[in-house]
Amino acid sequence: MRCTHEQGVQNCWFYLLAEGGVGTSDNNEAYNIQGVGIDDEALIAYWNHTNILQTGSQYADPRAGSIAAATLLYGPCSQQEIQTTNAWAAVGVGAQSTCATLINILYS
Repeated sequence: MRCTHEQGVQNCWFYLLAEGGVGTSDNNEAYNIQGVGIDDEALIAYWNHTNILQTGSQYADPRAGSIAAATLLYGPCSQQEIQTTNAWAAVGVGAQSTCATLINILYS
């Protein structure tokens, strides 16, 4: 499945995070998302919506909130946190995760 603007940015993010996907973003950046599965993805989205987002949240807030939720639920630089960040980048919202780069530097 290829996500399109007609499907909605958050819908594409949700799908990519759950199922994974390979492609090029609208920002012309290659992505390779490793899906975390619907259970982990749904928990991240639910936790974000019930504990972080508030009335009046702006469009960038779901990205920041879902990354925070993934970090709180699964740990910093966990697969879930990395793929949450990368899925947002794949739909053109923010940059890809730098966790792998930081881990490689720390353990090199």
